[in-house]
Amino acid sequence: MINMQYLSWDSEFFNYKIGKVDLDTLNNEELVKLKEEQVKQGYDLLYLMTTNEKRVSKLENANIGAALMDEKVTYFKNIDSNPEQLENSHISEYTQDPCPELLQLVYLSGHESRFKKDTELAPYFEEMYKTWIDNSISGQLADTVLVHCDNQQINGFVSLKKEGLTGNIGLIATAKKQHGKGIGRQLMQATENWYIRNKITNATVVTQLSNKQACSFYKKNGYSIKEIQYIYHLWNK
Repeated sequence: MINMQYLSWDSEFFNYKIGKVDLDTLNNEELVKLKEEQVKQGYDLLYLMTTNEKRVSKLENANIGAALMDEKVTYFKNIDSNPEQLENSHISEYTQDPCPELLQLVYLSGHESRFKKDTELAPYFEEMYKTWIDNSISGQLADTVLVHCDNQQINGFVSLKKEGLTGNIGLIATAKKQHGKGIGRQLMQATENWYIRNKITNATVVTQLSNKQACSFYKKNGYSIKEIQYIYHLWNK
């Protein structure tokens, strides 16, 4: 029997039985029988994941109906223990319930998300990202949420989490009408100040390879690609 890991949160939120499979654990025969085993185990949806391009090729050749939904790229950066830069008076911690202005930025941050690209899951996209920012502000998924405000207008935000000596950016976005004004750079500087204060020595951020603007932005801010993970969705239809 193929090992399919049941995902309780996803299943309860989307109201489907959802699991994930590490493609690297499957032999070629199991790969071909993946859809058959999915039906046997009663999964509506499987996330199929690998960082191995050869497994991607074999999956596509198996022709079982899996659709590529994400090329998830993880960026990495070492954080220098330099003195903090001067605090930006426009950036502060956000602790209230998310206002409509912030929510629009949250939805913007996920515009290339596989949960928006998959037409079966797309109706849940905004609710999912609202839950994400709610749980970030409350401290469940993030340690802080920083916003850039000018004239009582929220121009951008970032959510940050510390895990050991690593700092992680969860969500980040700048309002489209504010692009080119250096707000993203200011948020990244505030992020690094936060990292330094919390004795963080390295940082990661995840985006989609299809999000060219985000990829370019992280590279400009000193981040390098650590890993690319290919994620397919296999529906039982």
